[in-house]
Amino acid sequence: MIWTTQPRFNLGGELQGYRIGEGPPMLLLHGVGMRAEFWASLITEMRADFCITVVDLPGHGHSESLAASDLNLARYSDRIVDAIDKATIVIGHSLGALIALDLAARYTQRVSGLGVINGIYRRDESASIQVCKRAAQLATQSATQSATQSATQSATQSATQVATQVEKAGDTRAPLDNKATLSRWFGTDPQGIEKDAAAACDHWLREADPTGYSDAYQVFAHSDAPDDAVLRTLSVPALVATGNEDPNSSPSMTRAVAALLPDAQHLIVDKARHMMPMTHSTELAHALLRRFSTSPSV
Repeated sequence: MIWTTQPRFNLGGELQGYRIGEGPPMLLLHGVGMRAEFWASLITEMRADFCITVVDLPGHGHSESLAASDLNLARYSDRIVDAIDKATIVIGHSLGALIALDLAARYTQRVSGLGVINGIYRRDESASIQVCKRAAQLATQSATQSATQSATQSATQSATQVATQVEKAGDTRAPLDNKATLSRWFGTDPQGIEKDAAAACDHWLREADPTGYSDAYQVFAHSDAPDDAVLRTLSVPALVATGNEDPNSSPSMTRAVAALLPDAQHLIVDKARHMMPMTHSTELAHALLRRFSTSPSV
């Protein structure tokens, strides 16, 4: 299977991941609810040209969660920077794209190149409402699961206390359904590689730590790309990419970010949705290699 679990090691602080390949350093940052294996297809295409570090974001995979107080995008970036010990090409997908931009803006000496894949930029009102609704649903589900686990582990609580605690956390009659999320990412009837990718994502979402998943989604829902004035100062080589069928990380967002970055190219992949590093890895890898590889054969 393409997305086989890989052995991890500590990348610094409480961040877990793995490293593979040879060449200039590259760091890959996945999105909400995913894990390092998300990038497996892309790594296969690029490991001969780069030394690739792949992380589990805080609260995902094997990485420890951030403290719950005052969560924001900068705190994710501050944890991720522990994995960067030299100037590195940073490629991020979705939430990872926001982190990559924040790293480039705040840790300029650590970022030598920038990949913004299926990123977001200035959501309209409708998109903002929808993503905040999904964040609220996840927060309720996370609180419910935490309350249920806590109540189950406490042998001294009465049945009434257990029921009251769970009720306050939210309705537990049905677990969070991934169908709507997977439909946004892969369509209603995925086939071939998209069907396999959807199955892998469904598994990762079901295995995700509820609190880590919810915390990351709150940050994603309430964050945006840096101010336009800041984007204009990010002079490293950049690739900004999305799929032409991704409504939430739209081609217009991609073109807008690429126009603001001083040394950016943009890529719109035909018939690709939000999870294109999994479903269209060849097209994306070739674009990244053309943009960042120093090999004369590329």
